[in-house]
Amino acid sequence: MKTVFYCLTLLFFFFAAGTANAQEPTCTLTAVPNSVASGESSVLTWTIQNASNASIAPNIGSVSHLINGSQEVTPTETTNYTMTVGGRVLTQPGTCTARVTVTNSTTPVEEPFTPSRFIPCEGKGCSACNLVEMGNELIVWLFGMIFLLFAVLMTVAGFGLVTSGGNPSAMQAAKDKFTNAMIGLVIVMSAWLIVDTVMKALVGGGETDAAIGTMKGWGPWSEVQCQTQTPVTSPPPRTGGGGVTATTAAGDLQARVAAEARRAFGSMSTASHSPGGGTLACAWAVNQILSRAGVSSINGDSVVSMQSVLNGGRGTRINQSDAKPGDLVLVTGARTTSGSSNANHVGICMNNGCTQVYSNSSGLRSFSWSSGPTFTPSYINARPVFYRINN
Repeated sequence: MKTVFYCLTLLFFFFAAGTANAQEPTCTLTAVPNSVASGESSVLTWTIQNASNASIAPNIGSVSHLINGSQEVTPTETTNYTMTVGGRVLTQPGTCTARVTVTNSTTPVEEPFTPSRFIPCEGKGCSACNLVEMGNELIVWLFGMIFLLFAVLMTVAGFGLVTSGGNPSAMQAAKDKFTNAMIGLVIVMSAWLIVDTVMKALVGGGETDAAIGTMKGWGPWSEVQCQTQTPVTSPPPRTGGGGVTATTAAGDLQARVAAEARRAFGSMSTASHSPGGGTLACAWAVNQILSRAGVSSINGDSVVSMQSVLNGGRGTRINQSDAKPGDLVLVTGARTTSGSSNANHVGICMNNGCTQVYSNSSGLRSFSWSSGPTFTPSYINARPVFYRINN
């Protein structure tokens, strides 16, 4: 019986060590610029690892881009933005913060609130979603307590067996404790396994494209994903021929392009109707944005051809310091981390100074890459050129 006790104890600690190696979700959050005047905007940019859901407080809610993304904000006072990222069960959430200072704000700002495991928010930043997140953390905590209780019961049973001194009744009581502890653990784990298996059979496995009945990964039911509704904004009015209506001023061309880029970011796929099945679609994606903004496309799907047309009168070359949202940034003949020595790329500036650029992501095959004007880290020592579209 001692051998059985030692084997069970080693099995428990082996399982606990495996659980401890689960990758925790992490994130980074930055604001560019981090100081604005009242009425001006800043862009929050984030990168996320090992997370299945993420949200930003205050006033933003859940985000759909779980690798990298960005969100434009216009705070009325100095604000601390906190991103909370959650992983699968048995992992603790991660947090990161960014501060946007409004220069003429007179409202004092308290120190940033640091979410805890059971208190993910405070004040107006709380919602029903946070209540669900707290419930999920409670479930994770209870699972940990179950294994702790199992370890205590096994220790007590083992101590009783060792100190029984050959007393039959004491030995039987210790054996009963062993048996009851094992039965309890089997019941709890079996309940989880049965529900997980049934849910996979009904709705598919835990992988993104897993089919119904696929026994792979955790089932999607085991994740808590809170979502908040985003108000739907209507695109600018257009005439039947695709041109801009007479009420739209000619001087706001860049503003229209930037607005359409924000609407398309993360939702416009380039996989089906673009060069390379979305892997060579940066110029195609920019031309789609221009068309939606009522601007004629710029010479097809080639970055080099696009630059030639811009130099021929469609655009004016500008300094980066003069760039505004809706201007274009091009890179030609650059090296990439994948080994190319003559790569080209084009994107749309999204803020003053063009430190934030939206463009096509070759990996995701969609208009969803948020980067700087040199398109790092994919491009190496790139030399960006900035253009303002004239017509």
